[in-house]
Amino acid sequence: MRTWSRTFVLFALCVTLAGCDFCGMSSIEGSTKRFVTTVPQGYVSSYILDVGEGKVVLIDAGGNAEATEITDALGKMGKSLSDVEAIVLTHAHSDHIAGLAALGSLPIYAHPGVKTQLGEETSATLTKEIADGSRITFGARTLEFFHMPGHSPGSVNIIVDGMVFFGDTAASDKEGKVRLSPGFFTDDAEQNLNDLKGFASKVEGVEVDTMFFSHSAPLTGKAELEAFVAGL
Repeated sequence: MRTWSRTFVLFALCVTLAGCDFCGMSSIEGSTKRFVTTVPQGYVSSYILDVGEGKVVLIDAGGNAEATEITDALGKMGKSLSDVEAIVLTHAHSDHIAGLAALGSLPIYAHPGVKTQLGEETSATLTKEIADGSRITFGARTLEFFHMPGHSPGSVNIIVDGMVFFGDTAASDKEGKVRLSPGFFTDDAEQNLNDLKGFASKVEGVEVDTMFFSHSAPLTGKAELEAFVAGL
């Protein structure tokens, strides 16, 4: 039987209380697109990036303290934790970091704004602090980071080879539109909107293949982000 963290249980209670905010969001499914494998864990997902030469990078550690879904997905790819170059965090809410407990001493990369939450929720510490605008290369992939503090102090969006990872700074709905993640979990909704406006401006000339959201299905291209921002 899985052992779920105390913080995950508390988060699940919050989800119940804010359930109406989640009703219109699209569902998450496991899939692989190009070099990205989506790993669903109920209402949240993590991602495995194939960076070449047999190595991978994880984006987020999920809400299961045993990280079962992640290790199972690695196994299906013929890989293990020894093949993981690093764990990159989009932010440090409990449903994105609980799995750190089972992922050993893997290097952790995140914005320094996550430090307080990491310290409160886990015994993990940052291996490398990521600043806004940083570019970090793992194997054949270069990840670019954009600080998005409206959702939480350490939130970042990540772009790598046309794939965009929003974490919880945005979501997709059942109509295939971009929307904000539930406000119940966002520190500053107005700042979050400003973050998305700024982000859309920064990627104006960037070719986007797919946008990934931690609590909902991906969207192709960036037209729906542009439409969302234009409507603000």
